[in-house]
Amino acid sequence: MSVQVINVKKRKLNELSCLFCDKTGDLVKNPKSQTFISIQRAADRRKDDISQKIESDTDFIAHNCSWHRACIATYISEEKIRRRELALLKQENASISTSSTEANVSGSQRVRRSSRSQLKLDTNQKCLICGKQTRNKNKSLLLCSEISAAEQILNTARKKRDDVFTKIGICEHPADLFAMEVRYHEQFYRDYLRQSRNSENPASSKIPHDILMEAFEKLINEIKDQLTSHSFEVSFLAKRLAELIEIEDAIVENGVMKSLLIDKFGENVLFSYASDRSNSSLVFMSNIPLDEVIEHIRTVNSTNYTVQVAKQLRKEILNTKVIPDGYLCDEILIEQFLQKGQLPINWQMFMQALFSSKNNKLSKNYNRRALSVFYDMHFTITEKQTPKHIALAQSIHHLTRSKQLIVILNKCGHCISYKTLKNSIAK
Repeated sequence: MSVQVINVKKRKLNELSCLFCDKTGDLVKNPKSQTFISIQRAADRRKDDISQKIESDTDFIAHNCSWHRACIATYISEEKIRRRELALLKQENASISTSSTEANVSGSQRVRRSSRSQLKLDTNQKCLICGKQTRNKNKSLLLCSEISAAEQILNTARKKRDDVFTKIGICEHPADLFAMEVRYHEQFYRDYLRQSRNSENPASSKIPHDILMEAFEKLINEIKDQLTSHSFEVSFLAKRLAELIEIEDAIVENGVMKSLLIDKFGENVLFSYASDRSNSSLVFMSNIPLDEVIEHIRTVNSTNYTVQVAKQLRKEILNTKVIPDGYLCDEILIEQFLQKGQLPINWQMFMQALFSSKNNKLSKNYNRRALSVFYDMHFTITEKQTPKHIALAQSIHHLTRSKQLIVILNKCGHCISYKTLKNSIAK
């Protein structure tokens, strides 16, 4: 028997194929060991073909493999890994359910399974708590993929017996929430858990409806003389309503209080909101003078962050080489630019970096924004009196977040546009 020796040449790096897609070209040169450790951790959680490949010959792959940057970014993505784990969990639950119910499936179990499937269709694209896809323009819904979070949601819902409990009442274990792909807004999740901590008091949902409505009518009779001329904090009204219910340790949530007021007065009642979430929202009738509402909001939000930032920005601008020394003090030059509705070249450079971070010229849309910022900064930095239309617009936009109040101000002609302001200056 003859033995033939074959020389095996070691393949070069550029001859290797990607660990994930098996394609060549544009592979990472000199892969780092720490990166391979990240791949191993992801593979341990994914339990896929890559995991089996690594387990079969870890040392060889660690020293003789490479990958595309896009492929590895997708593979070790936390979101992708969680989706894979959820898919594995579904498969496991499905196999267990099939084996345990193959012989005898009761009617109640069929109802539960079909209900869970229907619930998934209704809730997986909306927040479990608020029931909406977006909240304050925030579209980021978090997928419930941690056992601790699922347990907290289940326990809280069972205590509160509210709308959330109605949606997930059929669930018994955290895995049931994973199977339904429950999603939520992070802030609502925190608020929902915070409201239930250290509180075993009866919530509004446990208070008999007739008793709640009777106490609400008493509350309206108490404040009816002031309701047409004063504003009230919603939290104050909610606490007073809880007292009038005359049930020991009863609680009325602010949201329930708002719903009762809306059902009672309809479009005649308006709400405004403080920028600080620790402060209660304000309720007032539509015929209350706006001066009182805005003054109250300004009192609640006494710190003028706009002025503070503008003064700090003024120091930065005066110390930079982009803006000539004393530029903002040249009132004649400022007025000329305001009349022309154009930005000086130095300010265009500054706004370019601020808005687009590119060397090309500002587009019409960005130029309008830059001109608006220039107006606001000019009036604030030079410590002139802020124009009425800007003061009101800022107080509404930054402090109240109330769409109804903005509509009223627009109808009254208070919030005029910058185009109107420019035309009035030109005249």
